[in-house]
Amino acid sequence: MSRARTETAWSPATLKGVIADRSTAATGTVRQTGSMYRVLDLFSGIGGFSLGLERAGPFRTVAFCETDGYCRAVLRKLWPTVPIHDDVRTIDTDGVGRVDLVVGGFPCQPWSVAGKRRGAEDDRDLWPEMLGIIEAVQPEWVIGENVRNFVN
Repeated sequence: MSRARTETAWSPATLKGVIADRSTAATGTVRQTGSMYRVLDLFSGIGGFSLGLERAGPFRTVAFCETDGYCRAVLRKLWPTVPIHDDVRTIDTDGVGRVDLVVGGFPCQPWSVAGKRRGAEDDRDLWPEMLGIIEAVQPEWVIGENVRNFVN
């Protein structure tokens, strides 16, 4: 499942369509007792999404992606056997395996009302990278965290 950067101009409106398409496909999914949902955690920080998911239910993080060195050190301490990628633009999705859930809080600066609101024109816009990974691994579910202006 190697991927190249998504060249399609993805907008927040497109996100709503992706969510609708994926949620209807996932309806009725049943897990056998003891099986775990496999999580790919992007823009991980110190692992808040994964920590909450793993404590709440049958979730197991299979890979992280985080650029900050301090955060990667925390992730290594808390999840010593889980691979940590350092750049969302270079993740080889073939090596991740099956993923049931992709989570991530991609950078908000391009979309925030507190900034210049350049959106997709901003070099820091990494939503297309996250979407490319979502398209490559085809998870059942996606949790994306960002600022209000992203969907407005």
